[in-house]
Amino acid sequence: GYIEGNPLTDYNFDASVVPFARGMSLISEKLYQACIVNHLGPQGRVARPAG
Repeated sequence: GYIEGNPLTDYNFDASVVPFARGMSLISEKLYQACIVNHLGPQGRVARPAG
């Protein structure tokens, strides 16, 4: 199996979780597209929380 996660990640590394899950067929194409549209900012980077 695959375990994702690392306590030493940052915004640049966290952006690779969704593409990795898609590439390993852990999530569907439909879910991948929803993540891209709703949760990732410009250039596919994880959107930083406001504040």
